[in-house]
Amino acid sequence: MLEWTAASGASSYDVYFGTTNPLAGGDFQGNQPGTTFDPGPLNPGTTYFWRIDTVNPFGTTTGTTWSFTTA
Repeated sequence: MLEWTAASGASSYDVYFGTTNPLAGGDFQGNQPGTTFDPGPLNPGTTYFWRIDTVNPFGTTTGTTWSFTTA
């Protein structure tokens, strides 16, 4: 489970999750109001990248891309 801290003034979050960096449109997992994302089953020995973009009435702020590698 991925989890992040709510941003002040955020109305929702765009979630990106995939195995290539930089993340692209095909890695978009949807827009959601919450601060967690369940990526489902993960492949062993794989590096995953994820990014959360904050959405508010004034636009979207692109977040930092993070990564982790499964055992």
